[in-house]
Amino acid sequence: MSAPVIMSRFGTRPLPPPKNRAFRPTGRLRRLPIETMPVEKASSRIGWILRQYMTAFSERQAEILKQRADKNRHGRIVRPPLPPLAAQITTGTGKTAAIRRMIPLAVEAGLGVAVVCRDHEQISSYAESVPGLLHYHGRSPENPEKRDQAEWTCWKHGLVAGISEMHHLPQPTICRSHCEHGMRRALDRLGRDIFNAEKNERREKIKGWFRAHKIEEYKIKEIKPCMWLDHQETALHAQIIGLPAQSFSETMATWNRGFDNLERLVIIDESVPLGEQISVSLKSIAAWRVV
Repeated sequence: MSAPVIMSRFGTRPLPPPKNRAFRPTGRLRRLPIETMPVEKASSRIGWILRQYMTAFSERQAEILKQRADKNRHGRIVRPPLPPLAAQITTGTGKTAAIRRMIPLAVEAGLGVAVVCRDHEQISSYAESVPGLLHYHGRSPENPEKRDQAEWTCWKHGLVAGISEMHHLPQPTICRSHCEHGMRRALDRLGRDIFNAEKNERREKIKGWFRAHKIEEYKIKEIKPCMWLDHQETALHAQIIGLPAQSFSETMATWNRGFDNLERLVIIDESVPLGEQISVSLKSIAAWRVV
């Protein structure tokens, strides 16, 4: 049995410098000719190419960390060019199985990994076979039929959904300025340390927000703290995460190790829509400002 294989490798020559110096390409993505080979050979080739790319990515991260540790370094960190790796392969040749086998190797190499899937069902399948993978969820509405809500519940999901439909980021628009649940969470995280001047200043600022929104201090205890922000924070600190394409962002492509941040090795399994074309008018911008 044979399988037609189309693979694009990494490590090709960088693109020539563009006229716009602010744009710095990572390299050229070259498509190789279609190859026909037995399924077993195709499966082996997929695994080999993934391991080669993981090694290159690991070496790139090591170079970045070396520059960070260099106290005599001047100027910005230079990121070694590493173009993406893409492969279009016949169904059934073991793409997903090869990815699952590679993830533990990436973890051993000290890399953070984000697996982007088409839906939550596919992520659940990864979670069953990859130890330590955290299944990341976007904001979900409250379920009134359940006493205990999911940890990714958003108490203002309706408002957030409306913001998202206007192609606006909900976190800076809602969470940081228009959500009492997020403010309650921020207040709880400050604790009861009254001898810390910085915390006291932040605590008073949050209480001032509640007063400005006509929420009495005795009513603050009745407000449920945000659960989804806790879920997101847990995901940012997890070494391996699986998430749907709709939840992917530059933030989720970064691994927060507590003492620094590292780019994750992002693996996109199956074809997923990473964007859509939209039309923006003055009316749209006016709506953003109102919110």
